[in-house]
Amino acid sequence: MKRNCLLFGRRLKSCRLNKGWVLKQLAAETGLNINYLSQVERGLKNISYTNQTIVLGAMKISFADFFKVEEYQKVLPFVAKSSKNKDEE
Repeated sequence: MKRNCLLFGRRLKSCRLNKGWVLKQLAAETGLNINYLSQVERGLKNISYTNQTIVLGAMKISFADFFKVEEYQKVLPFVAKSSKNKDEE
């Protein structure tokens, strides 16, 4: 599950940055705690379906667009590297 959290978090951060938003803005738009969102983006917290709906709705991104395979392939190298570094510690 850790890898799934990392993948989701990297994709979420990528979408947020593409919109030009900082975490504070995402937190304000969603009503979710900035620390929680930061942990989700770093793959430390698993995000519920309800919160996924809130976050993606605030960013005006459909689930279909968010979960496109080709978009996840862009963040896979980072996730693989992060997972490997943590395993070495």
